[in-house]
Amino acid sequence: MLVNGSFEQDWSMEKSHRCLVFPDCEERDVGNIFTPPGWMTWFRHEPGTWDQPEVHDAWNAERVHDGQKGMLLFTFFRNHDAGFLQQVQVEPGTRLGLSAYAHAWSNHKDGPHPDDGHWSEGAGYDAVAWPEGSQPPNGEQQQDAKGNFTFTVGIDPTGGLNPYADTIVWGQGWHIYNGYGVLTAEAVAETSTVTVFLRSCTLWPFKHNDAYWDAVELIAVEDEGRGQPRVQYERTYVLLPQGTNLAMALAAMEAAHPKRWTVGYSADDAGIGDLDERDIIAVNPLQWPSDLPTFFSEYYPGIGYEPVTASTPAELVAALKALGGNGDDDPPPPPEPRQTRGHIGLHLQNNASGVTEFVRDVQPSVMKVVEGFERAIPILTASPHTTMVLRHYNNNYGGILDADDPHVGAQRWLAQFQDSVVNLAGQTDGTLYVESINEVMPSLNEEAVMRAVNLDMAFIDVVMDLGLDNVRPAVFCVAVGNPHESEYPLLVPLARKCEAAGGLMGYHNYWPGNPQASGPDELWQYLAGRWVGMDEVFVKNGAHVRWYGGEGGVVGGEWGEGWVHLMPYNGWKSSECLNGDWEKYLSEIARMDKLTAEWNAAHDDRFIGSVLFTTSGPGWGSFDIGTNEIAGIGAMLRERYK
Repeated sequence: MLVNGSFEQDWSMEKSHRCLVFPDCEERDVGNIFTPPGWMTWFRHEPGTWDQPEVHDAWNAERVHDGQKGMLLFTFFRNHDAGFLQQVQVEPGTRLGLSAYAHAWSNHKDGPHPDDGHWSEGAGYDAVAWPEGSQPPNGEQQQDAKGNFTFTVGIDPTGGLNPYADTIVWGQGWHIYNGYGVLTAEAVAETSTVTVFLRSCTLWPFKHNDAYWDAVELIAVEDEGRGQPRVQYERTYVLLPQGTNLAMALAAMEAAHPKRWTVGYSADDAGIGDLDERDIIAVNPLQWPSDLPTFFSEYYPGIGYEPVTASTPAELVAALKALGGNGDDDPPPPPEPRQTRGHIGLHLQNNASGVTEFVRDVQPSVMKVVEGFERAIPILTASPHTTMVLRHYNNNYGGILDADDPHVGAQRWLAQFQDSVVNLAGQTDGTLYVESINEVMPSLNEEAVMRAVNLDMAFIDVVMDLGLDNVRPAVFCVAVGNPHESEYPLLVPLARKCEAAGGLMGYHNYWPGNPQASGPDELWQYLAGRWVGMDEVFVKNGAHVRWYGGEGGVVGGEWGEGWVHLMPYNGWKSSECLNGDWEKYLSEIARMDKLTAEWNAAHDDRFIGSVLFTTSGPGWGSFDIGTNEIAGIGAMLRERYK
């Protein structure tokens, strides 16, 4: 129905600079607006508040959804409320469906990555789409930026040309960044002419306020005979918010699959259908911009409605499993695994004696194997729900961390041990968490921090590209005390991506000790518990990542007011540390377990546990946790969690 809905026609066909300027609805030519053939550009002009945009073709392949090019409408250090319109001839009474693809590049000169064409404030490097109103400002720069761009499409069934007319039926507004998302609207034509409107509106005069459009389509929607069920059946639809991340979506599928429930993201899909039994389970309904019960009552009366609130995948699985029984043809679910005893595991560099008994009796929450990945098999056989972390040992990161393309560096790293991971994944049903490079992120060096962040984000991609259901990334792997507090916001995109991939973020939670003073409480917020402050920043930015302590324990240290000196090569046996006082060290390990449990109680069990460094490798004799010590840790945990 539309002329040039694909924006593929060349501008020279009409050579139009024509625009409609509001609020006066004045038609004029504007030299730097290259209006696409078949369309009229419109914008609101109140200089200093709403300014004139520029318009031209978008040829960059990353900015094209379909075909050779799209359209770019943008302002520079200014706000805009603008778009395109087209009048279409139709039969009165026709139900029309409008769809269009859009996204923004929204980049601030004072943001963390000015002029970076892949970075949008609030979204980072991710392609995201949030429903309008779902990202309220809170005064924090990146959160406030999430709502900068709002895209909408609409139909005026009376054929008017005013985008501010009450007659327009607008679709859902969306905040879309870094990748195309679809916008839709429906209306019934009241006259023989209808008008299609595309609209983008900004909140902030960022340096780059760029709106991209492509693949616009207007179709007649047939009402008769569509959507009629072949037979009556009972349908249960698990309705997820549009902004649901991958981890939560997979959790919904895990719970819904045995019951053969439908899982989706459309409130209309959930309600539609001439069925006698339509039940909707609305997950986190407050994340929708409108009131869902009111929506269903108005548009889809007669449905059953059950709200469910969950902040973590585990909570969502539990909540959905608690609703209704299993499908009639499905076997009963397996019993829940026995609760792990505590939050302490082992960092294994060799085949230490006593590990088998420890795993069997404690069922540890986490274990880490360095090289020799086949040693994970007996651990997961004895304790299938233990989180298994795999580390490839090679501290030569040349061509990896400094690669021009982080994805090339990440691929080079994974290639060193990929075959071992794939082979192990085929021998176990347990989930394997594969570590990125180790301890490369410093403090007070934004460039180096971002280099490490970008590599880890690329590593998440290459691990997920393996396509193995039981392999996930473990990233960050940062040395104790890093990075600086001012650099925590730089980690937010990594946390979001890690959460979406179902991965883990690792922090090396060592604490300082000497014969006079020791324990994880010492300088907790700066050393062993530094990850807590990072997590607070992540949560404020909508990320709820899962953590683990990738290395931990006591190291030699001295400290005073405003300073600390760690001796990272002096473990518990060293005279610079606990001088071999095992009972003292064991009490500190128990304290670390208690601090973890207390934090988990208020944070949805998101810290998996810590692995104690180490069953000795070369050069680490003062850290050695031997047979007797392993037995002592096991006895302590069994007593604490009996």
